[in-house]
Parts: sequence; C-alpha cells; structure tokens
Amino acid sequence: MAKLKIKNFGPIQDGLTENDGWIEFKKITLFIGNQSTGKSTIAKLYSIFQWLEKDLFRSNDLLSDIYKIDFNGHHLPYHNIANYVQSDTDIEYIGELYHFQYKNRDLKLVNRYIDYGYNVSKIMYIPAERNFLTAIQDAAKVENLPRALSEFMMDYRDALRKIKLGDRLNLPVNNMQVEYDDKTDVTYIRHNSNTNNDSHPIKLLEGSSGIQSLVPLYVASYSQVQDILNNHAKRRNTITHSNELRFEGGLSAIDQEIINLNVSQQRETIKNKLEKLKHEQAVLQVKLKKISEISENKPAKYDKNQRVEMISILEKFVETSESINKFENEIKLIEEQETKKFINYRLINIVEEPEQNLFPTSQKAILYKLIEFVNQKFDDKEIGNQLVITTHSPYLISYLNLLIQAKYLLKICEETKKSNDIKTRVINKIDSLLNINALISGEDVAIYHCENGIVTPLEKLDELITDDNALNNLLDVSNSEFIELLKIEDYLKNAK
Repeated sequence: MAKLKIKNFGPIQDGLTENDGWIEFKKITLFIGNQSTGKSTIAKLYSIFQWLEKDLFRSNDLLSDIYKIDFNGHHLPYHNIANYVQSDTDIEYIGELYHFQYKNRDLKLVNRYIDYGYNVSKIMYIPAERNFLTAIQDAAKVENLPRALSEFMMDYRDALRKIKLGDRLNLPVNNMQVEYDDKTDVTYIRHNSNTNNDSHPIKLLEGSSGIQSLVPLYVASYSQVQDILNNHAKRRNTITHSNELRFEGGLSAIDQEIINLNVSQQRETIKNKLEKLKHEQAVLQVKLKKISEISENKPAKYDKNQRVEMISILEKFVETSESINKFENEIKLIEEQETKKFINYRLINIVEEPEQNLFPTSQKAILYKLIEFVNQKFDDKEIGNQLVITTHSPYLISYLNLLIQAKYLLKICEETKKSNDIKTRVINKIDSLLNINALISGEDVAIYHCENGIVTPLEKLDELITDDNALNNLLDVSNSEFIELLKIEDYLKNAK
C-alpha cells in the first residue's frame, strides 16, 4: 500500500510524529478530527499523487515526463490547496511504482520501482460539496465550479445515465430508490413500498439534505464498481487470448535488447524486424517459383541440386513464417498491454464526510455499503479496491469496530470444529445484525486523528480501534450490538 509524509503544509505542521512520519494507506483509511485540522488536506494530496502515478504509467513510463508535471500550477490548484505551500513544506509519497518528494516548491522523482502487476485505478474524489449537485436546479450549467466538484459531477451524471428509464436503484437508507429520466434530466426518489402500489416519486431537488448528499455518493460509487467488474470480465477473455499467444508463439522472438526498450520503441523495433522477415519470405517465394518453372520444362523429376536447394528454401520459409507469427503475436500482446493502461481495474474511493446530514443509522448503512464495495471480488479474488474517508463522526469508528469484531467471529466460526448447523446459526445471526459482505479485518484498517497540526494513529487493542475521546455515550445502539456479538462468541464456544 502507498504511504505519505507531510510537514508544514496548510493545517498540517508536524504531521505524523511516529513511524518516521509515514501515514500508511490501507484497504480502509479514515481521518477523523475537528474542522480545519488537515483531514481533507491529506486525502487531497493522496489523490494527487495517485493521479501522478497513474499518469506516468499511462505515458509509457517515460521518466522525462516528470519534468513536464506542473505540480504547483495544476495539481495543487486542482484541489484549491496551492496556497497551503510554505517555505519549509516537505511532502513525500511512496506508491506502487514511484517515490516522489516535494521540497523547496519543487517535485522530484526519487525512485522508480518494478511493475509487479500494477493495475490502473479509477481515482474518484467525492467532495463534501456534492449536495450542491442535487440541491441546485441545472447544476451542470453553473460555471466556475471547483474542478474537483466539476469532475465528480461528470462521474455522477454518467452514473445516472446508466440507470435506464423505468429502472430504479435501491438506496441503502430508509428503503428508498432512485430513478433518472434522461429525457427531462430529472432525478427522482421514492420509497419502495414492496406492494403493487408505487409510492409517489419526489424530485431529488425537493428531497432532504441527507438524501441529496447520499444519492451522488452512492450512485457514483455503485456505478464505478459495476464498471470495474465489467472491465475484469473483459480482461479475463483478453488474458486467455494473451496466454494462448504466448503458449503458441513463445517469447523467444523477443530478445533482451528489445525487452529493455520502452513500449513505443518495442513496437517499432518489432515492426522493422517483421518487414525484413516478410521481405525475406517474399524473396524465398520467388526462388521457389523459379525452381518450379525450371522443373516444369523438364520431363524428368528434380535433379539432386534442385532438391537440395528446394529443401533449403522450404526450411528457411518455415523458419521465417514461425518468426513472423511470433512477432505478430508480440505486437498483439503489446497492444493489449497498452490498452490495459487506459482501463480501470480497481477503485480508489476518496470520500469526504460520508455521514453528511445523515442520522447515525443511515451513516452506518452507507459506511457498510462503501466497505462492501471495497470488499468486492471477481472470480473469488478481491480486486484491490480502497476506501479513504474524512469524517467528523465518531459513530463511524464504532461501526468499524462492529465489522472488525464480526470478521474475527466469522474466522473463529470457519476454523471451529462445531457442527455445520451451529456455524450456519452463527453466520445467519451475524448477517442479521450487520452487512456480512462488509466485514473487515482490523489489519486492513488505519484510522488517524488530526488535531493542532499533528496526525496521530488511533491505537488498537486486539485489532479493535480505541479512542475514548471520540467515542461517547451516544453510541449505546452500536455498543449493544457489540454485546450481541460477544454473546455469539460465547455461544460458539459453549454450544454442543
């Protein structure tokens, strides 16, 4: 996973005072704290560096492109944080492919790592201002929107268009649904009554502030996950094709000298070799034709010299045909790899205040759905999605603890020698309390508290997050659910 070090940038001063200053981004990373303490600053910087990494990877890994990056004039202003730079600002980022350092207002590439199956990500930044898109008539026509909000609006509107007329997307809150009329460009919400009588649709524009905040967050996130799953399905077919090419054609046609070139040079070099081989094959065909014409003018069979020459030509012809086939396959493989660079195979979902304007139970519902998206699998393997959250809500920490404890119980359940009937009861009980598809290991969660320019990781006890300052007696509901999970654990241990 990537990590980020920040000092003297905007509200962040000392940054993280342990782990050598490195803020580690895990499968789920949450930043909590008061207003203007640096939560969103960290999230924005993370999204910027993820974009830089993706951009360089897509540009055929031409390291000279680092000098074309306008970090001060483009990337920082994109998130309105250009003025956060101070004379002693020091930012460092280590990702999967690149190690960047920003110091003295200059971005430098420190290192480039080997690509071990790097997958391009859809980096979606969902700003807190998202409810502007649903609370204002014709928000798409408003000029001079912040760039991050404007780009998210494009993702959101694209997601709406994928909801076909007459279809409805279920929301995780209050048994509600959302539908979109592309002809009138109007989004509606309605209660799913589960009866033959549909509830009356209400324009989202007229809905509550919580629903106006929830809909773009959920619809865009849901849509991106579906797109990524579709991309994996398409790639599965492509990989099968690629493996067949590699098996049939082999890799011997590509020598180490060609492999060491960048992608565009590889393709050009192989094409040049192909042209030479095809020219050589054409010459061989002319020679064969001449021998055939000579033999046709003779009643007798080929003489000894003709047979030797013909066998030699045929052997060379077969050899060049095999090489041509291998090189053509390699070009196809290169083109497939190039196409892969422009297709997203995982989602880095960066969400500001998912709890915005929501009642605690609704906060819980959307959090669990976002984590369910993170846990998404394809062919029984996780696709590597990631969730970054900035929040003011201590409820989210409590809800995360529930998922962590439930994941722990599920692991015990899988490893126990209890009967299948007991295991089924435990699984069903957990599923009735929580979203079983959102369970998460404590090792995959990192939570940081931002305050007074300092970033502090919240301590864990047996993988559970502890924060007496953030949690309070308003969390009775989740505490009671946690007690229920402990009862399940007790039942699992003692049931016969």
